[in-house]
Amino acid sequence: MKKSSFKIRAWMIYPLIAILGLSACQTTKPPLRTAAYWTCPKMTLDQATSLSQYDVLIVCIENQFNNYDVLKSLKKLNPQIKLIGYYNTPEMWTTTNPATPWQNRVISEIKNVRPSWLLKSDQGEQIVFWKGMWLLNMSACCPLIQRETYGEWIANKLSEEVFSNKIWDGHFVDNGGGNVYWINDWRDNPAQGQIDADADRQPDSQSYLDYQWRQGMKEYLEIIRKNLGKKFIIIASKGSLDFKGLVQGKFFENFPNDYLGDTLDNGWQQCLANARQLGPYTIFHVAKDNLEFGLASSLLLDNVLVAVGQDNPNFPQSFSIKLGPPKGASYKKMVAGQWVYYRDFKNGRVEVVPSQRSGKIILD
Repeated sequence: MKKSSFKIRAWMIYPLIAILGLSACQTTKPPLRTAAYWTCPKMTLDQATSLSQYDVLIVCIENQFNNYDVLKSLKKLNPQIKLIGYYNTPEMWTTTNPATPWQNRVISEIKNVRPSWLLKSDQGEQIVFWKGMWLLNMSACCPLIQRETYGEWIANKLSEEVFSNKIWDGHFVDNGGGNVYWINDWRDNPAQGQIDADADRQPDSQSYLDYQWRQGMKEYLEIIRKNLGKKFIIIASKGSLDFKGLVQGKFFENFPNDYLGDTLDNGWQQCLANARQLGPYTIFHVAKDNLEFGLASSLLLDNVLVAVGQDNPNFPQSFSIKLGPPKGASYKKMVAGQWVYYRDFKNGRVEVVPSQRSGKIILD
């Protein structure tokens, strides 16, 4: 009788790996997760090839209308990447631009059909935060047009015309915070009056205005969630705890921020305290010359991605570090009169001195 032989094949191993929750390449998810911040309305195939190396890509929604094939190629290069559509919901440009066809239609409709949704002061002046843009009335007391506020209308419009396309995994809401009264102090000419969200030609008090703004933003997020489902990722800036039950993460622009509460260590302590309470798509956005500090800080926690700069397709070399899995949680020690934060990994450790805005990634 011929002796039978048995060989283990790859197709036999992979189901077992899947059952055990393991990867064919590694048994532990790498601690470093990365994001890119692409607000340009267009993207070339070369740029997409480089950007495909990230775990999460925040990208201007206009790319869907300008270069949809490039987005599809990007997803083929990295099927695991999460493509998050960027839109600055509370603001719009004052003029149209050939590179932004979708927002051009929004600008035209609001200017010509729905001008009462532009946020005005009690003296009737247009409220401006960023030069060249107008603030829109995201509050719950926004004047109704056809039984809708601006927030309700734009949430449904984005859901139907943009995020219904399966290329998107989520939505990034720029300026998605729960208050707006602070803009009164940031305006170039505060003598032109205070914000009047309910359009009664009276300045709104801080408590009333921020409550109405928070309610309006909450309604916007709830409509997005209802329309797109539980698996749809929503990320908002800034790094406050507003709406933490409605979003999967927050974007800490120019980390660390000193306007979130406690300003100790330039707000680093408050940023870390907030980030611990947020979802798995929380992002520390850092400048190129501050990368190692931001990168080391992100590695102190398990739920934080790191992004560097804006509209830069290059994948930083430091994002390729192989620290291996963490050995435990972060800890701190007093060294020479200042707190130093540490976390140990299989192949090295991170050290952060927040008072000095310094961080190190040390490989064994």
